[in-house]
Amino acid sequence: MTVSEQTAARNDGALETLRSRFARLLVPLLWINTGLIAGVTVFVTGQSALLLTLAATALAAGTSYSWWRYGTAQITRDLSAVAIMAQVAFLVMAFSGHRYQIDMHMYFFASLAILAAWCDWRPILIGAAITAVHHISFNFLLPFAVFPDGMSIVRLVIHAVILIAQAAALVFLTHALEAALRTSRIAIDEANEAQAKASALLALILGLDVQLAQQRACLCLRLVRRIDGAPGGAQ
Repeated sequence: MTVSEQTAARNDGALETLRSRFARLLVPLLWINTGLIAGVTVFVTGQSALLLTLAATALAAGTSYSWWRYGTAQITRDLSAVAIMAQVAFLVMAFSGHRYQIDMHMYFFASLAILAAWCDWRPILIGAAITAVHHISFNFLLPFAVFPDGMSIVRLVIHAVILIAQAAALVFLTHALEAALRTSRIAIDEANEAQAKASALLALILGLDVQLAQQRACLCLRLVRRIDGAPGGAQ
């Protein structure tokens, strides 16, 4: 394995550690969302909770299975984006006719920011796409499931502009984070390599000093023996 391949492997390992920690938080959040959707429909708006709860449960279960089966692989990251954004759409629908329905839209933007913790631009784009499709389609097909006052082109455009701005910033952030991680790992590898070379050089110098000391001792010993063996030498 080349040095570049070793560095890439270390980078992947660091990313995997971050993603594994995040998955332990995101998967339970999907189940919390499921319970929240059921609770809202039953206790707040008085709507039927069956369909929305079943759909939310299926999404949470699918993501949980993918995480158990494939870890934090791309399929898990992408599926989690579909799950959390669809669950938010269900939550907004559950608040149909309630004064807090419009406030639930903030959860779309919060969930998109949450997905950035994957350190991957793909879930962010998937989440943004699902939000856009939901808003556009339901605004015309089932407007009261999106906005409390029904269809609103102006409100749709405002949300779209905010969504695009946030998605672009998060994509930039994830790229910058990956680059920073890559740079820091390379710097650490270079520092470790320099330290190893310095240690080797020090060992070589110490070895040469020992050899020189031994050679000097041998020369002195030979000189003493010659002096002792010479005529008129020490008796």
